Formats: sequence, structure tokens, C-alpha cells
Amino acid sequence: MIRLRPMTKNDLGDSYCCMNDYETARLINRNPIMTYAEHIQWYEKAASNSRRLLFCIEDDTAQYVGNCGFNHIDKSNKRAELWIVIDKYSRGFGYGTMATQALLRYGFYDMGCTLIYLHVLSYNRGAINLYSKFGFKKAAITYEDRGSKCLPERSLRMELKRSAYQQMFLAEDLKLNSRQHVASQ
Repeated sequence: MIRLRPMTKNDLGDSYCCMNDYETARLINRNPIMTYAEHIQWYEKAASNSRRLLFCIEDDTAQYVGNCGFNHIDKSNKRAELWIVIDKYSRGFGYGTMATQALLRYGFYDMGCTLIYLHVLSYNRGAINLYSKFGFKKAAITYEDRGSKCLPERSLRMELKRSAYQQMFLAEDLKLNSRQHVASQ
């Protein structure tokens, strides 16, 4: 079981360690060399942006296991970009699956999205398999620029329509309150 709750400044130490890990940074196409001050700036900019939601993922003992949320929230077109980062020490326990399920319920039912999309690096097979389990379909191939010292990385844009999600999970969702795993903001 997990719980999603709004990220606060108190979470920045755990978040910094998670996102600045070399392997994690490689999987999310992020330059891992970020100072703590830069991480604070990232958080402050993201937290003040009305088109973004930031959550911490906690396990059933309230231990930090990662970050997740939505970027590019477009209320008029009812769509948002989902993202998840699981701490390297918390991978392999199903937290990514549970966080994806909680975010999809929140995005489709509480935010009213009709489309949720994401970007995942083409070599991140674990994430691609996870998202495919939930019905995400490959929509496009893009190339993400990591900066002047790196070659652009091949990335997949994957999309999931609410109608497709509901066909797969409606019976399960009717049993659960969509806010069961997301703390109120």
C-alpha cells in the first residue's frame, strides 16, 4: 500500500538523494550533477506553477519511496503529463505500479482529464512495460536533448484515454474511492 501526499520543502533531502542518483538520473534523462540549491530552485519553481502537481510517494510505514505528479496540466483540453521517479532502494516492490494506479485515478476522476500522457526513454523497458500494463499506447517517438555534452536520447510519448482506462479498470475503481491513496492538497 502507498500514499501520495503533496511534496513539501521537508521532503527535499530525500528527493535530492533520489533524483541525483546516477542510475535514476539516466532513467529519467536528467543530468545527475545538480546541487542542493538547484534542487531547491527546481522545487520552488515547480511548486509555484499552477500547471504542475508534485507528490511524494510513501509506503505503509510513511517512508519516502519516490516522487510523482503531473506536468503540463491543461484544464481546457482536459489532459496532463504523468511522471514518476522511484528511489533506487525502493524499486522492485510494486511502488511504481501502485503510484501509477493512484495517479491515473486522480487524473481521470478528480482532475477530470480525458487524456493522460507521458514520456519515457526508449531503453527504460521496465517503465514501458509498466505503462503498457495500464493501457498506455505508443503515440510518438521524440528525441530529448540532455544538453551540449550529451547526444539527444530517443524517447517514447505514450498516451492513455480515460475511456480505454475505464474499460480496463472500471469495476475495480468503483470499489475504491479515487482519493484513497492521494492525500488532499
